[in-house]
This record gives sequence, C-alpha cells and structure tokens, in this order.
Amino acid sequence: MKRKKLLQDELEQVEDKLRAEMAWFRNEIKPLKDRQRQILDELENLT
Repeated sequence: MKRKKLLQDELEQVEDKLRAEMAWFRNEIKPLKDRQRQILDELENLT
C-alpha cells in the first residue's frame, strides 16, 4: 500500500511538471507559429 501511495505521489509530480513544461513550450513557440502564419498568408496573397 505504501508503494502505491509513493507511485501516486510521483505520478502527480511528473504530471505537474509536464503541464508546466508544456505551458512554457507553448508560450515559446507562439511567436514562431504567428510569424509562420503571417508569412504563409503573405505568400498566398502574392500568388
């Protein structure tokens, strides 16, 4: 039973860390995705 509780606690920590890292990653790539969309729109308008 103690092992189960340890694993549940570790899983919660891993999931919290994963959520935090994913939020950071989304914020980091947002400007790149926005610029990509802007370039694609501009290219489409030129053709």
